Amino acid sequence: YLGIAADDVASILVCPTGRTCRSLWTNGGVAVNDTRWISVSYAIPSSLVTADSIRIRFGLGPTRPGAAGATVGPGWSVTNFRLTGVPVPAAGPSIAPPVDTAGKASP
Repeated sequence: YLGIAADDVASILVCPTGRTCRSLWTNGGVAVNDTRWISVSYAIPSSLVTADSIRIRFGLGPTRPGAAGATVGPGWSVTNFRLTGVPVPAAGPSIAPPVDTAGKASP
């Protein structure tokens, strides 16, 4: 769920280690008042897929204090978050060796 007023800011950012965070999504000045769980998908920009590591940040703010009697939104409620895809090697196309359950390369 997301509950946010139009004059507040909600965002999803991807932050590669050592580089500036990039926005995947923002509410863009539009109120969001989800009434049920929804499934959404966002693509990480191709320029970031070879980063050594990334962080996904669910941002909230700045928020503005509401007038007397104004409704305050609940903000983010995130569940069942998944990051999926196929890693892209930095050196160009190649096939990664299979990995066993202990995280070691298999022959």
